[in-house]
Amino acid sequence: MQSFVLHGGYMWLNILIYDIYGLICGSDILHTHPRSIVFCFSGQFLQAVLRMIVANASGENFNPYRRTTLIAWGLMGINIVSFIFTSEPLLDEKWLFRFINVMIWSAIGHFAYHVLNELKTILGIRIFHVVRKTAKA
Repeated sequence: MQSFVLHGGYMWLNILIYDIYGLICGSDILHTHPRSIVFCFSGQFLQAVLRMIVANASGENFNPYRRTTLIAWGLMGINIVSFIFTSEPLLDEKWLFRFINVMIWSAIGHFAYHVLNELKTILGIRIFHVVRKTAKA
């Protein structure tokens, strides 16, 4: 139940931050680069879901508020505050969301690789290994 509450709270907060960014900032980034924004949001969602699945399977405590998420929210928060006070972003939005995408999706790739590597060790199986078949004569 605790994992469900933490994940639900995380998703509402994630939605709120992206909505605040879209409404308060009044920028055209949502119209000029919609895929970038969607990939940022979906990457953060996927990262939380993957961590929740692994935490549930391994019996660990689930914590969706990870370093990458807090950095992304912090950078978006800096631009929100800058828009409120100066009506201009402090960080170039196009590069901000590109950086967030690289950071989040790199973290997902890193997480997936290391989870599979640990499963390989625990189960004693081969992953990422191709054996060439030979024909029997």
